[in-house]
Amino acid sequence: MNQDAIKQLFAMRHSPLRNYIVPGLTSWMIMDNGDSGKVRMFDCSREQQEFITPHSHRFDFTACVLRGSVENTLWVETDDPNADRYFVTRTQYLGKPGKYKRIEIGAARFITDTLTHSEGEWYGMRHSDIHSIKFAKGTVVLFIENRTISTYTNVLEPWVNDERIPTMKTEPWMFKKDAA
Repeated sequence: MNQDAIKQLFAMRHSPLRNYIVPGLTSWMIMDNGDSGKVRMFDCSREQQEFITPHSHRFDFTACVLRGSVENTLWVETDDPNADRYFVTRTQYLGKPGKYKRIEIGAARFITDTLTHSEGEWYGMRHSDIHSIKFAKGTVVLFIENRTISTYTNVLEPWVNDERIPTMKTEPWMFKKDAA
């Protein structure tokens, strides 16, 4: 991407949410058209070691890696008896990051496919796709959300010994806004 365009995007960013799901990941707003769509910038200040619970989105999106790299893992349901089982929970967003209503769906088997995207590469997903993502230190991603398509997302948590292991959590250190 053109370096002058990247500089303009950096100048336009505002309203940071720090520790956006994982320590050191900041979500910056660039443009907010409400349910019609948003443009964000994700900026990762440290090597991500923490696992992001596999999830879908309420919207389709397209993203471009401006710096660094991301590993995007797609999770696909399968009938393969050797695949690991995960508990599917439908979460409804309650208007604030980290606030959700949970509806338990049940256990299913999933396989994964991980793709690494580097500087200058674009990737995208449909709202029904389930993924988890890992950011390298110094990574910056332009994130373009399409209009809201669904009121819920699906979340996968490990299913072990007929028990859901609750990896989907909102911690007090997440989604921090800068002091006004």
